[in-house]
Amino acid sequence: MLRSSRSFRFCVAFLFLAAAGLGGCATLGGILPFGVITAVQLFDQPNYTMALSVDSAVSNPAAVSKVNWVFGDGGGFVAGAPGRTTITYKYAAPGTYNVTAYIFGTDGTIAATLNNDITVLPGDGVNPPTGDLPGLISAANPADGAENVNVRVVLTWTGGANADSNDIYLGTDEDAVNAANDGTAGIFQGNQEENSFDPEGEDGFLQPDTEYFWRIDTVNAVGITKGVVRSFRTAKAPEKAKTPTPANNSVSARADQVLSWVAGARTSNHDVYFGKNLMAVTDATPETEDIFIGNQGGTTFDPSDEDADIEGELLPATTYFWRVDEVGIGGITKGDVWSFTTRPAPPPITSPNPADMAIDVGVEQVLSWNAPGSVENYDVYFGFDAADVADATRDSPEFMGNQTNKLFDPGTLISSFTYFWRVDTRGPGGTSRGTVLTFTTADAPAQVVAPFTPANNALNQSIDQILQWTAGVGGDVDEYQVYFSNVESQVVNAVTSARVAVLDVAQTQFDLPNDLMPATTYYWRVDTVGPGGRTIGPLLRFTTGALAGLATNPNPLNTAIEVAPDAVLSWTAGVGSSSSDIYFGTSQSAVNAATTSDAEFRGNTAGNTFDPFGASPMAANTTYFWRIDSRSTGGPNKGTIWQFKTGPGRATNPSPAHLATGTSNNPTLSWTAGIGTDSHNVYFGEDETAVTDANTLSPEFRGNQTGTTFNPGSLISVTTYFWRIDEVAANGDTTKGLVWRFTTELPKATNPDPSNLASGVLLDAILSWTAAAGAASYNVYFGTSLAAVSNATTSDPEFQGNQAGTLFDPPGLMTANTQFFWRIDSVTGMTTTKGDVWRFTTLAPPAQVSGPNPLNGATNVSITVTLMWATAGSATSYDVYFGTSQMAVQNATTSDPEFQGNQPGTNFTPAGLVNNTQYFWRIDSKNTAGTTTGSVFSFTTVP
Repeated sequence: MLRSSRSFRFCVAFLFLAAAGLGGCATLGGILPFGVITAVQLFDQPNYTMALSVDSAVSNPAAVSKVNWVFGDGGGFVAGAPGRTTITYKYAAPGTYNVTAYIFGTDGTIAATLNNDITVLPGDGVNPPTGDLPGLISAANPADGAENVNVRVVLTWTGGANADSNDIYLGTDEDAVNAANDGTAGIFQGNQEENSFDPEGEDGFLQPDTEYFWRIDTVNAVGITKGVVRSFRTAKAPEKAKTPTPANNSVSARADQVLSWVAGARTSNHDVYFGKNLMAVTDATPETEDIFIGNQGGTTFDPSDEDADIEGELLPATTYFWRVDEVGIGGITKGDVWSFTTRPAPPPITSPNPADMAIDVGVEQVLSWNAPGSVENYDVYFGFDAADVADATRDSPEFMGNQTNKLFDPGTLISSFTYFWRVDTRGPGGTSRGTVLTFTTADAPAQVVAPFTPANNALNQSIDQILQWTAGVGGDVDEYQVYFSNVESQVVNAVTSARVAVLDVAQTQFDLPNDLMPATTYYWRVDTVGPGGRTIGPLLRFTTGALAGLATNPNPLNTAIEVAPDAVLSWTAGVGSSSSDIYFGTSQSAVNAATTSDAEFRGNTAGNTFDPFGASPMAANTTYFWRIDSRSTGGPNKGTIWQFKTGPGRATNPSPAHLATGTSNNPTLSWTAGIGTDSHNVYFGEDETAVTDANTLSPEFRGNQTGTTFNPGSLISVTTYFWRIDEVAANGDTTKGLVWRFTTELPKATNPDPSNLASGVLLDAILSWTAAAGAASYNVYFGTSLAAVSNATTSDPEFQGNQAGTLFDPPGLMTANTQFFWRIDSVTGMTTTKGDVWRFTTLAPPAQVSGPNPLNGATNVSITVTLMWATAGSATSYDVYFGTSQMAVQNATTSDPEFQGNQPGTNFTPAGLVNNTQYFWRIDSKNTAGTTTGSVFSFTTVP
């Protein structure tokens, strides 16, 4: 309230906040109960000046940023000053006026609205004397003529000035209320000091949709000031609740059914009644225990039955009754009684997995089961004690939760342990408690055992390591989990980063994918995992070997020049190295950076030499870089980068080939020029050392030439010669060649007799040949098979012996008309020159005689006839047989009388022939190869 140092009379009017003005509580710190605009009339100001304020209506006036005003005397809207909660306003005349204050919060928006009437009094500017009658009340609530007033309304007002108490009148007849006094029963409600009145007392309320009239007379010791009769109309009664869910008389309600309804018109909240007895629900009042559920603002209610197994649910297959009374400012409207019946209880689960009483169950077992489609979800219970699981509720530690799927993962279990579980089925009909099931987990998997590779605490181990272990005896194992690190705690604690492999049970080794660090201790363990869980393996350790020393003494020397392109590199292995990694190339940076995966890596060797290109030489006049990494159990120790430059390429492809034997005694030497070669220095001699060490001043030097052939002249048979070709580049760079050697031939035997391919050779012929120069003896081979004679050695039957002479008499007579093969190998010392295979054919027996004269079977032959025949091929003589008996002539030999003798000629005159006689004759052709029996001819002499 504003105050002034001068005397004034004032009037304060009150009005409840309008509903729209409640939004600013957070900003203003809260609107005070019955907060109103305070008005003080300033009588020392021009007539009808009022001081207005909202300070007393808010709990935190400092939060008000400004107040805008609307005056109901026709002045209209007036904007308030920023930060001010008061205003002074001059009215034109006395009277009662409406005032509205729009209160702004700190965020600049309207936080609350106040609206009430104030009274402007005429006056002389002085306060009333002490003995005056009390003033009239003001700020009556409900306002005069108010509509839709709550039947539970409490009448309030601002007391009149100097009033000590109030006489209260209330009724439904305006005239009766106006005329009533403190003796009018039913209208006079009594006298009280308070400035508020509950018309029906603590528990009652007014009738809905009814106009009421009321009057407040102010009372003090001086007297009573009759008040003004005011009126208000109560709100209409709310309509009944409707559209229940579940529908009335439903027989398919859920055991966890949430009841809902559509609120009746003019309803602000609801009295809910619920039970299993129709009459009890019908007759229930808010005082009826267990039936009256309570009053609520929402239109849903979640019922429960204390007889149900599961808290918060209803019983299955049970009929329930319920009623909703609608409550509003117009009173309470009793609702209809509705009913519903819950569905049957859900069936239990089937096919539990693991089966009840199962053993050897895996510790990672996921529990599963089947159930009909009518089951909606499941409450899962799991524990170590059968009784605890059997008695468990949703508040028990054994309760694992509710779920819709038919699987439950209890996590990793303890091996060789018995567990109990229960699954309650839940559905529209509520919850069915499941049977307690049990299973026992499998034994823990067998631990891995020795031997281990590397052995525990092993030293000087390779950095390229394969871990190996042995399967133990015990529970089943499905896999091995390998942990490995150089940090012991990581392996001990089985951190994920240390788990390097998960292997099938068939694998009892693991090849570490990366090289280890040298001279470092590593820790490892192998855990077995199986149906019985995990068995931790023993903690093992080993230490890798140290690095070997660097390779030294490169050959060629570092930065060497004029290196032969076919040079073989060598070095001294580093101390402690077991082998060497070789890197080679034409790029220094590439060789320096190369690893075993790069092209510059040429392999690992246990030796200390390297032929860069094998059969192919290095490029001439080219700089090469190479590196030798000494390798030990500690891994490779990167070597120094060495380099050299090649000269022209070495001469290659010598002819005769190096170490050749049987070289012509008058050879022409040739070779292939090395790459980048301009000319060739030729060295030749019979002393290997001399040729090796020779230079252009040595007698072995045979000159410089551009060609790639050299004729040393006639050489000594069966003598070893040495030669060397140094390749010379255009700039004079010289690459010393390799020393080659060859041995001159021992010549073959020549001029065979009989000559090669001769025929008609006598069966007793003696073979001969011309001696080979330098031959000391000859190995003679003789036979009738070309292949046998060609391939024969001194161990074969074709070998006839070794002899110094050049004649060979085959043993016995040779077979007639036969092809013979022979070979003469020249021999001197340890040298043998295989001869050519010659051949000849021996003499064949002569052809049979033909062309007899007289003709065979001739008649009228003269008794002085001379027998004649044609010459038989290769015959040298003829045996003549003659007689009168065909059989005797045919079978005759030289011992028989039919034999007439042997002759060289081809005619024979028989003696003593007689007329008219048949004669028979036969001519056998002969030579040294044999006799060919002739045919028997015949003729008959003249009669």
